[in-house]
Amino acid sequence: MKESINRRQALKTIAATSLGAALANLSSPAFAETNKTLPFDSRRSLENSLWLGQNLLSILADAASTNGAYTLVEASSPVDAVFPPHVHTHEVETIFILEGEMEITVGDSVTVAKPGDHVYMPRGIVHALKMVGSAPTRGLVMFTPGGLQGVYRHLAMPAERLELPPTPPTPTAEQQQRVAEVFASYGYYFQ
Repeated sequence: MKESINRRQALKTIAATSLGAALANLSSPAFAETNKTLPFDSRRSLENSLWLGQNLLSILADAASTNGAYTLVEASSPVDAVFPPHVHTHEVETIFILEGEMEITVGDSVTVAKPGDHVYMPRGIVHALKMVGSAPTRGLVMFTPGGLQGVYRHLAMPAERLELPPTPPTPTAEQQQRVAEVFASYGYYFQ
């Protein structure tokens, strides 16, 4: 009996993380009965890459390809790029740093994530990201459940090459308001 309680607690702990939640959704009987998604693999390419502001975003998996379980984006950002304080109301965000360094503030906690580090940002908690160090940052960003890729596809332009875009002009107040409105339509609010 005690062994099953420990196993149950371990499964709950795993399911509490975004990857665990995605995997739990994939293994549920309801998912198995309704899943029409075939196994797939993907990698960064011009076909799945976008330029948004200063960033190169490659959508490796979207809600359609994962039956809504998660969205996975390979994101590259220049030194000093900032994602201002914001909150997600629909999904959790998990970042795994591949290159560079990122200062991540989640609530009152601040950490500098380096290659190999993983940071989990729960739904409903204000967080902010700032690229630091001397080189661009590249990481994998997972949103669970999937769907946030829609905001990127709505606001970004197709990447012309698999590198950071030219520095865009400073957005006008009207453009900033439009960006905030599109993000808000996906449950992503700037603070």
